[in-house]
Amino acid sequence: GLAASKTNDPGGTGRVKKKYPWMRPFLRCAGEFFAVIQYVWSSRAHASVPDRPNYRLFYYEDLVEHPESTILDLCEFCELEFQQAMLRPEPGQKSSLTGLRAAGFDPARAYGWKKVLSPWESKLIYILTRRSMRRFGYDPHARQQTQPVASRQSLE
Repeated sequence: GLAASKTNDPGGTGRVKKKYPWMRPFLRCAGEFFAVIQYVWSSRAHASVPDRPNYRLFYYEDLVEHPESTILDLCEFCELEFQQAMLRPEPGQKSSLTGLRAAGFDPARAYGWKKVLSPWESKLIYILTRRSMRRFGYDPHARQQTQPVASRQSLE
């Protein structure tokens, strides 16, 4: 299988930020750089397995905007039985950017980065990841959409 994950201890990062406030810009920059590297690597891995029957790309936006249909598709793909409890996830860990702990599926979280990143950070990340975005079928300039990403791709 293919998996990418942000390996981070938000509690630890928060403690460092409190104790050493001068490190905040460095930690933020390092976190963004790490996320860019993981994104690029993930897109390359994705491109290397285009037509394998045991691989399918699921989009986070689809999960938070259309949780039931996305989870049903995921269960069908993995040959798992769907359970209603899957639609009520437990709260996760606190965000290293906002410090908030979220529970459930909130479509606004898919586009929350637009409120957190400065215009120059967004532009730099776009420059560094535009090829990877294309591999995943993303249009970074698109506004929030309610049609599933997978459906949008098939319509193009």
